[in-house]
Amino acid sequence: MLLASCTGQNGETAKTPDQQATELMTQVVSCFENGDRAGLKQLFSEHVIQTDEELDSALDSAFSLIDGKITSYDPPFGSAMGSHEQKACGGETFHILTEKGTSYNIAYTGWLTYDSDPTYIGIKGLRVVNATKDEQIPPAERRTVDPDVCILVGEF
Repeated sequence: MLLASCTGQNGETAKTPDQQATELMTQVVSCFENGDRAGLKQLFSEHVIQTDEELDSALDSAFSLIDGKITSYDPPFGSAMGSHEQKACGGETFHILTEKGTSYNIAYTGWLTYDSDPTYIGIKGLRVVNATKDEQIPPAERRTVDPDVCILVGEF
């Protein structure tokens, strides 16, 4: 059996791209748990922060959609794919429950690497879904984004 690992700076074991993507999803959930709107904004790419004129209001809407204190959630998941020069990532956390019993799902898409323009590195889009309300909508009608059910932030 062969075991291998990569060593980063200071002798630390380097995280895989999937681990980095999962860590980013964990940070997103933590921002929602702590009401840290500014912290969440900083996870977005410089490109989105500089070009999306509706970013601040969309983030406000995303935080407003959550109806109370988060009490539990499934383990955050993330994955990455692509070349070393341009590696896409995404993550999702399901069954985010609040003290009022409402369930939410939060997902993001972004870039871990983007060598041709590093301002793209970070989250490019975020989706917050009130899963409790979404389950009550017939599947054929779910294509329309209802702000009481789903908030899209950035380029999702």
